[in-house]
Amino acid sequence: MKIQGHIVVRRRAKNGNDGKPGDNGNPGKNGLPGCIHRQSEWVVGVEYRNDEALTSGTRYLDIAIVTTGANTFNAYKCLKTHVSSTSIPVTNTTYWQKFNTLQPVYTPFIIAPNAILHFMQGNQLLIMKSDNKTVAAGLVGGNYPLWVGATAPSSAPFKVSITGIMTAEGAIVKNSILQNVKITGTVRQPWSRSGIYISVGGSGETMSFDNIAAGASGGWGDGSINSMITWTLADSGRTMRIANWKFDGETFTGTVDVTAPSGKYFFEDGIQKTKLTLSREVIELMGYGDSSNFYGWIVLNRVDFMTTKRYGSCRKVLFSGVVSNGTMILQKTFDGSKLTSSRIGTGYYQVTLPYSLPHDEYAIFLTGYTCVRGNNIIYASVNVQNPGYFTVYTGDDSSPNDGGFTYEVISTADWV
Repeated sequence: MKIQGHIVVRRRAKNGNDGKPGDNGNPGKNGLPGCIHRQSEWVVGVEYRNDEALTSGTRYLDIAIVTTGANTFNAYKCLKTHVSSTSIPVTNTTYWQKFNTLQPVYTPFIIAPNAILHFMQGNQLLIMKSDNKTVAAGLVGGNYPLWVGATAPSSAPFKVSITGIMTAEGAIVKNSILQNVKITGTVRQPWSRSGIYISVGGSGETMSFDNIAAGASGGWGDGSINSMITWTLADSGRTMRIANWKFDGETFTGTVDVTAPSGKYFFEDGIQKTKLTLSREVIELMGYGDSSNFYGWIVLNRVDFMTTKRYGSCRKVLFSGVVSNGTMILQKTFDGSKLTSSRIGTGYYQVTLPYSLPHDEYAIFLTGYTCVRGNNIIYASVNVQNPGYFTVYTGDDSSPNDGGFTYEVISTADWV
């Protein structure tokens, strides 16, 4: 614009060129980490937090769940940090904000990094491995609604059928009560050297064994057997077997003595004993006690085991008894049957068997019992042995005399 005299002349100036872009500003400061969300059922006496206003430290935002019915619940956001009480229920809008309840939604796929699912219904829920590709477990419809350890229940090592039958391979069951259990296959525990323990899971817990073979190196003198036979209520019904011969390539000699604690016993041969002695034998024990007392160990069986001497075998007694002048006064049979006896003549008696046995399948042992005519020593001898009976002579000299005898009839059916 120019001024010429009293005339003002206006001219339009040309637009100037745009300036160069300015430099980028410095990065802003990092924002605060978000609050950690915590969800739980609302109860009295709990501190619920809302740390949204805090500018440092770990911050929490609590969400309370209140179940309102069999299949319904409400969720509330904490607005102010406080300790819950009956005077500050979730309906107090100063401290709580109720979440909106949405109408039912159908969707075939849900991705929710932080979800609470209540009263969910469906026919398949798959649990993935850490690769987010491989199925590791599932809750599904069908014959096996629960399985773990495979992509399908048919090959899973753990699964539960719709009728409640559980299949578990390699299971470790501890501190459990099993009722009316039927076992197919075998149940066994390996033999272990006395004094050997296995540490369970590095927790310091140890496991003892019920099949104990030999002691520490050099024999049983280390007292290790005493630590394997325990005397607690937990031992009631426990069965143990102890063997004394060879283990881990070492052969043992001598005997084993185990002394029972005061007030506890070993029960054998119909009596209580304070000490158990084991030679070259296998011995079977069962703990005996009730709900409040452990009394001791019953010796169920002893078996000679690689002995250094000849001890023979047990004979099989069919019948035994006592006859006095023809009268059967005592008897015992293996099957509860009964024998009868009669006097045939002076010093001559017959014992009738309860059933027929081939004469070469039984043997008779006799001992003179008493002399009827005085205190003379009496002898007894088999006269006739038939399938259904045998006869006996008794006497105190070369002629028969009335008397008594004891008899024992054993089976020879397995003699060769």
